[in-house]
Amino acid sequence: MDNFITEPFSLMGAKFRGADILSTIAFIEMDTVLTAVRDADNPYDPNAIELHHDGVFIGFVAKESAAVIAPYLDRKEELIFSVETPAPEYPLIRVERAN
Repeated sequence: MDNFITEPFSLMGAKFRGADILSTIAFIEMDTVLTAVRDADNPYDPNAIELHHDGVFIGFVAKESAAVIAPYLDRKEELIFSVETPAPEYPLIRVERAN
């Protein structure tokens, strides 16, 4: 059974988070697990999902992917967000069901 929910997507908004965040992202390695935080009150996207690394907000799930993933999070399904391809500004992120 395929546990992947979407195609891998680029981390979005990192370049607007500042040089410190970009430095953090530059050192994130492949298969690093990220924490997803649902941001349903986001005024720009009701499906918004923040991604955090070691407790630091580093960017958002791409809007198109967030529209698919948000309902899973809203149902409290356990998902794993991890880095598939590291990159300085736009690492590719994969998301899969935990079970």
